[in-house]
Amino acid sequence: MDNQLSKEITQSLSTYLNENGISITKEAEQQYIKAVEGTLNFCHLIKWNSPNKHVVLANTPHQILESMKLRHFVYECEGVVNYFHPTIPGLLFDQYDQNSVTVNYLKEGKYVIGSIRCSFETGHGLPYQDSCERSQITQDSRTLELNRHVIHPKHCGNMVFPSFF
Repeated sequence: MDNQLSKEITQSLSTYLNENGISITKEAEQQYIKAVEGTLNFCHLIKWNSPNKHVVLANTPHQILESMKLRHFVYECEGVVNYFHPTIPGLLFDQYDQNSVTVNYLKEGKYVIGSIRCSFETGHGLPYQDSCERSQITQDSRTLELNRHVIHPKHCGNMVFPSFF
């Protein structure tokens, strides 16, 4: 990851932390940076040519931060956010963001009101494997897991819909 992008990731996080009066450990900061860098690296592998200005590949530190904020907010509304042990208050991310891309749904072209994470099997496992054994399907083929599908409750009711394909 180039130095300029690392600075943008750190600045985006610092702005969020300062605006919300949050202090975090160096370890939590490093986990966040690693997750966002991984997501951005995967974004460069995807050719995204959608003419739909409302459905976008989260390919900037700010867009990724906004999707992580929305995940946390929706899971908190559903009463399940603590199941995921957030390392930074108000943000929900984990080790699987490193081998994932995030697609955001934007309202008015700028507000993230929906988001879904697409996790790719890269030898590091998939989120569903935390809950069950690695199946023959994922051992023998490339797999994509769609997860962390969230929609802001104000726009679609309280809906959390993880799925696996």
